[in-house]
Amino acid sequence: MTIEQVATVEKELPGIASYPMPPEGGMRRLRILMITGEYYPKVDGSVIATTNLATELARMGQDVTLLTRRHGRHELQPLQGVRVIAVEQRGSSYLGRGRLAWAQVNAAMRLMKEQRFDVIHTHGFSALLAGEVLQSFYGVPVLATLHGLQRLWNKEWGVNWRLRFYLFLPFEGVMLRRARLVTAQSGLLKNAMRHYYRLESERLLVLQNPVELNQFHPTKPPTSPTVLFVGTLGRIWGPDLLIQAARIVIDRIPSARFVFVGKGPAEGDLRSLSESLGIENSVEFTGRITDRSLLESYYASSKLLAVPFRGTAGYFLGLSELEAMAVGRPIVTSQEHLDKIDGVFYTRNDPKFLAEKIIEVLNMDDQTYTRVCESVSKYAREFGTERVATTVLASYAGLTRENHAKQPQAFTSSSGWS
Repeated sequence: MTIEQVATVEKELPGIASYPMPPEGGMRRLRILMITGEYYPKVDGSVIATTNLATELARMGQDVTLLTRRHGRHELQPLQGVRVIAVEQRGSSYLGRGRLAWAQVNAAMRLMKEQRFDVIHTHGFSALLAGEVLQSFYGVPVLATLHGLQRLWNKEWGVNWRLRFYLFLPFEGVMLRRARLVTAQSGLLKNAMRHYYRLESERLLVLQNPVELNQFHPTKPPTSPTVLFVGTLGRIWGPDLLIQAARIVIDRIPSARFVFVGKGPAEGDLRSLSESLGIENSVEFTGRITDRSLLESYYASSKLLAVPFRGTAGYFLGLSELEAMAVGRPIVTSQEHLDKIDGVFYTRNDPKFLAEKIIEVLNMDDQTYTRVCESVSKYAREFGTERVATTVLASYAGLTRENHAKQPQAFTSSSGWS
């Protein structure tokens, strides 16, 4: 990563381009502390996005430490080039999460005594608490990433949601406003964060999740009408809606198959539902897949990815959607209010309408289908891991320079600038 590359990216970043350029002599290796409350054995978009970013920054020559959590007896998974440190998580209740946050604060304080970090990148609110403590005590700038606002998913689910949301809203808002920069995965999420947390627009950077383009790349479309679902088998993602839609699709296209990749609390009910509808022979449940090459083969063997969603109207495309698009597969989703993309087909959150849109894609002529496949693949290539990491690194560099200008006495030879 050269100064010229960083400076080129900085021109596109809000507020970053106006920061002073580094002293003559160029950029040194930055010492980056990434903090997250999510890690293996959990496998979802936020985990993969965080680890992709950490390993890519390390590959670019940066000094990256990942502070995360260890759960139960699961072994800590190594990351190439990244120092991984974990604290124990005990329980998933609010009390358990609070203990995790406190444990990460203590661990982060110990790490700061070992070496001076130039920037802290937090993922999630529990991690942001640890970052806020370090920023307050040591003056290290914090970049915060939320990977979405899950509380918004439950907005229409009753009084309990409103009590929980507004109970935590002031505290979360204070921490986010104190962060030097906050990333959002879409313009819609950026606007939601501005509204709920009163964040200044110039401190919000729209940045999509990074996609491993060397792993997920365009492949020849299959001839079989296979519909793929990748995600947690739980109510929020609506896999039951897809099972009900499958019954309608199979009546019209008997050779259609539906493959569900993932695990979750609803798996047993989904199997029972497919049996009651008489389509169990056309439905496959693979369980959780951690092998990225195997997951890529499922994308490649499918005709499309279906993403029902019961939460508040979708505010960004998740990592599974971007990976499928990188392979060249169109998306059928009930996530409305997303950017209009040729090859991403929006429908109502209803089995009948979902089925009609799936049938429309499965029955496309070769020319139309090829066009939409090329369109989604081109879109996903904009969010390759290297490109996203370059943008993030430019953000780090800008924050470091800004901090240096404000607190020059706090920066020693361990700073990111020589």
